[in-house]
Amino acid sequence: MGNSMLAIEKELIKLFNSRLGIPKIFWNKKRRSMNLLGKEIGFLPSFLLYLFFYIEEEFEITIPQDEIVSGRFNSFKNIFDVIQTQVNKKNLQRIIQIK
Repeated sequence: MGNSMLAIEKELIKLFNSRLGIPKIFWNKKRRSMNLLGKEIGFLPSFLLYLFFYIEEEFEITIPQDEIVSGRFNSFKNIFDVIQTQVNKKNLQRIIQIK
């Protein structure tokens, strides 16, 4: 899988669809910033737990505990940002190891 922003976004949307049954069309600009546990979207906390493990597996990253504790794992946009940060760190570590 590529690690560009678009590739990450497409893979995250695909993951929401395949693992949680949320269609691509659901993620309009407004919903991407909404709290997934809020009234409008209404995910159960267990959905976020499943999503956490699905993301770590799919993107081959480890999501730091502080991202969860700080509340950043709460919207599509924030989750995307967390993934992008961790993928970039992983890629940087690979580059450093090569040198």
